[in-house]
Amino acid sequence: MSIQLLAAGACYNSNNVFTRCALQPSECNASQQETYRTSHWLATNDSATADKCSDQAILHLIPALGRCDSAAERFICTSHETACRINLAFRSNDPDCTVLFDYRPVDTPFVRSYYGECATTTEGEAQGKESFCAWQFNECPTGGTHTFQTADEFFAAGTPSCTCDRVHTGACVSAADPNDFFCAVTEQVCAANDNNSYTYLKAHQVVENLGITCKLCDTVPASPNTLYTHAGACVSSSTNEFRRCALLPEHCSENDEMFVSSRQLEDSSQSVPTAALGCLAEQGLHQVRVGRCVANSDQNICVPDATACKISQSFRPNDDECTLVQDLSSNAAIATTHFGHCTEDETTTFAGYQEGRERYCAWSFQECLSTSAVARPLLFGFANPGQSGSFPQCQCDDVRVGACVSNINPTTDLYCAVGASACDQGYSYQNVRKLEEPSGSNTICHLCQALPPMSTTTAEGPPPTNPPTSVTMPRPPSNLPTNNRPTPSFQEEFENEYFQDGLEAGAIVGIVFGVLLSSVIFIVATCMFRRGQRQGQSQSSSRQDETNAEPSVATKQSREVENVVELLSPLEEACMEGQTEEDFVPPSKENKVV
Repeated sequence: MSIQLLAAGACYNSNNVFTRCALQPSECNASQQETYRTSHWLATNDSATADKCSDQAILHLIPALGRCDSAAERFICTSHETACRINLAFRSNDPDCTVLFDYRPVDTPFVRSYYGECATTTEGEAQGKESFCAWQFNECPTGGTHTFQTADEFFAAGTPSCTCDRVHTGACVSAADPNDFFCAVTEQVCAANDNNSYTYLKAHQVVENLGITCKLCDTVPASPNTLYTHAGACVSSSTNEFRRCALLPEHCSENDEMFVSSRQLEDSSQSVPTAALGCLAEQGLHQVRVGRCVANSDQNICVPDATACKISQSFRPNDDECTLVQDLSSNAAIATTHFGHCTEDETTTFAGYQEGRERYCAWSFQECLSTSAVARPLLFGFANPGQSGSFPQCQCDDVRVGACVSNINPTTDLYCAVGASACDQGYSYQNVRKLEEPSGSNTICHLCQALPPMSTTTAEGPPPTNPPTSVTMPRPPSNLPTNNRPTPSFQEEFENEYFQDGLEAGAIVGIVFGVLLSSVIFIVATCMFRRGQRQGQSQSSSRQDETNAEPSVATKQSREVENVVELLSPLEEACMEGQTEEDFVPPSKENKVV
């Protein structure tokens, strides 16, 4: 059976100018008067955009999915609420969830997006039916041959299997010509094409009626390579003496110092000081000095680049008390060095920032830029973690960087770097976005592997300039420090707050309400008793004088009640006949009748 790949549509602004590729109308911003155009419309009216939005590399990066925002489902990116076990946990249009990738840096173990599955039942297997992955549950055939399974199966210990290359989609078919059709993920796509003249067929109906299979995407690219950054060194240009570890030539002093890249340090044919080889170790990397935002609005924090400061002019480079990981100043308000971040949400401001929502932590704003004209823009957020010291938390081990890529062998010969000036001759710098493209280098470069234990004593001078003399292996994962950070999520609100905090608050409210209700009932009962007592007091007195008998049990109980009532003296006046609701308010000391 032939396979036809889905081509994305696009969003156009109010001036009918292309803004971005999209799979369905809900991805376009109606408040900004954006209009969705189907792939069928693009092929007829805008062939250049049609070519872009049908490119698999572009389609993989379209943020068309949402997220099961639940720890129980491992915060998985998926296509529809029915692919979540808890439907209410689904958050649509998550900017970190693309057709293929999950770019959220915390909470979730996944780096890709996953979909639900129309799995065959015993009856379906007997009829020769096959399972297939689907956008949502109603794509599954009826009749008991299939059952829908969520993206992250219950108690799943491993990695889900339904990636975009296994997803079968529906199609929009012309009412006038059945041979005129195009693949689509929902029926809303059909409604947006040519005045509703196209009808939606579900995934299994496409196979049955058209004899083809519509697929969301083609073969999934291989997992990206993962590399870590090594520092270069500053050496004396006259004596070849080692001075300090560095990541950029700008980290060296202008007088009598030259920069040696990490690639040159690793090249045994190069004549470099032996002490400089320690810069290839993680400990040497941590000693790289960076700069400081010398402004109260930035809390005088250590940062790597001027663009990370709210006031870029306040940046002071090469601060001897600022290392790549730590502020060694004796009066440091924030102990660790912080970095900016790139976010895909154009409406995000610093005040509304939430950890885990950033696309990635970055060295400078240059890492947010894209060379692709159709890529969604990323904005750069400053490094300042705010007065609370909580948001954002971009530290060395969170940061992704670019690389120096060989002009001759770009896929195999490269090394991680933080800027173009760190690249040797014959190498070109690719920033984070370019480096991580699956169709290109397909490589992720991390700045640090882990943060070191932070010093608990006050620094009295600059950090040491001599790195370890030998390269040591990084610590095993069991020894790595953990990040104690907030995890904002629907599940914590829905489960933890509801089942824990909600119960505590409910219990308190219930107790208070119960006490008040009991008090009111007791007062009313007491009032009724006192009134009845006054009405029968004369009759009871005469009978007791005549009989001179021992008091009964009831009389003893009434006397005990009287003793209790004495404790309620501020309310006793309220028991008198003719009193109004206002009389139930205890009189103040000044107005109290003596």
